[in-house]
Amino acid sequence: MRLFVVRHGRAGAAATDAERKLTRDGADGVRRVARRLAKMGERTDAILCSPLTRARETADILAAELGMPPVIVSPALASGSPVAAILGAIRENASRQALMIVGHNPEFGDLAVMLAGKDGPLELAAGQVVCLNLPAGPGGDKPAMLYTASPEDPA
Repeated sequence: MRLFVVRHGRAGAAATDAERKLTRDGADGVRRVARRLAKMGERTDAILCSPLTRARETADILAAELGMPPVIVSPALASGSPVAAILGAIRENASRQALMIVGHNPEFGDLAVMLAGKDGPLELAAGQVVCLNLPAGPGGDKPAMLYTASPEDPA
């Protein structure tokens, strides 16, 4: 499976964490990343996202720019969810060839490092995408981090 791990775009302040929305710069940054992915010919079978507003807005922009089906909200991807819950959501979609998940740090950085078999923490920047190639089953290739893309990368 090709897995795209995406941290939500830059968000502003709000009365509650769940209500934080993308800033204009945050939304523009996500659009830049989505257009870069589109130029690379990247597509996914589904986009799962955290129920928090900023993650949903990020996922909706990605879906629109990439011409993808509607976003699926997954409570397992909410901020503060354990990595095990996120892995469960990925396993539930294991039959897909490509899956994009949109959520939060530090869990998504921890997940990307763990799945890629790397050491040390990975602090995903707002709007950053990490593309991973995951083995289909036992005896398959080792997991590999293929590339990252973020709003600050040159076009």
